[in-house]
Amino acid sequence: MVRFLPRMITMSQPLTSPELPLPPHEVERAVMQRLQSHPTLHFSRLSVHQCSRDSVCIEGILDSNEQDIDLSDVVRGIHGINVVVNHVLSVSRPVPKKG
Repeated sequence: MVRFLPRMITMSQPLTSPELPLPPHEVERAVMQRLQSHPTLHFSRLSVHQCSRDSVCIEGILDSNEQDIDLSDVVRGIHGINVVVNHVLSVSRPVPKKG
């Protein structure tokens, strides 16, 4: 009969649990909050859906005077988002100032 004796394993670093991904609704909420709180963006309609772990799709109507803003740059990096599918229609209209 062979007996295995337990042996103690020592580690130089403590065990930590891997970072769990956030639920899709929390990622979507964070993206929507970032877009809606941006000082030069005003949406008359906005919808955000997480497509995969690192991508979101944004849809809506943007009323903005700023022509050169890239929504992907505003969103990228939120909770690991690397890919932004942008289906936002930009309409040039006078926009009230935020703040």
